[in-house]
Amino acid sequence: MSEVVEDLIDVIIVAGGMGSRMIGLSEKYGCKSLVHLNGIPCIEYLLFTIKEVLPNAYIILCIDNEKLIERFKEIIEKNNFRKIDFYLDKHRGPVQTMYEAASLCNSKKVLIFFGNQLVTPEHIEKLLSFQDDSVALSTFS
Repeated sequence: MSEVVEDLIDVIIVAGGMGSRMIGLSEKYGCKSLVHLNGIPCIEYLLFTIKEVLPNAYIILCIDNEKLIERFKEIIEKNNFRKIDFYLDKHRGPVQTMYEAASLCNSKKVLIFFGNQLVTPEHIEKLLSFQDDSVALSTFS
């Protein structure tokens, strides 16, 4: 059982990328974050894990394709996820998007994930274990 963190933490999720190694699947589903595993989009797994560990987190979902927003909204509404805002990026790449979205954050600690990442509660807890108020970028799960 994972530990529930009550602190206010902001989470940036960079989503919407096509991914050249997954091009067939990402074209079918719209982007890597919406690719299904066992019938569930990758982003949904990530959001469930974040909600389990960080029920009070403010999530900024960065998307580079306006046409995908409705598909992400369906997932959010279906699962009753709260405190999620969209940031429509300016097609400058994921690193620039992270910087731009960070300007919307208010907490002292920010976690950054990619929407197609599958992470465990333990992985999030490890990222949070750093004592400094900081940004933690999860590049591997």
